[in-house]
Amino acid sequence: MPAGVTSFSWHCSASGGASCTASGSGHLTDTLATFPVGGEVIYTIVASLLNSGVTIINTATITPPVGVTNTAPDNSASNISEAGGNIFLPAILRNAGTP
Repeated sequence: MPAGVTSFSWHCSASGGASCTASGSGHLTDTLATFPVGGEVIYTIVASLLNSGVTIINTATITPPVGVTNTAPDNSASNISEAGGNIFLPAILRNAGTP
């Protein structure tokens, strides 16, 4: 867990034929068994911060299987600055590709 974060958990919901691990705590590392065109996966991250002024960096990395190209590789990271307390970081993945 990053410095300044006292708790960290995540939950996942999937639709459109996609699947994901339902929940966990600590680093979010998940492999999507199915992620068809039109599928959507939403990860919700909830964390508690110890100090105000802590900078949280939420980075999502997508590694497609062999033979599949990530058509939007520049949109896989975001930086969010938050004051102390509880934070909510949604990460939404959509497969809008061509079957």
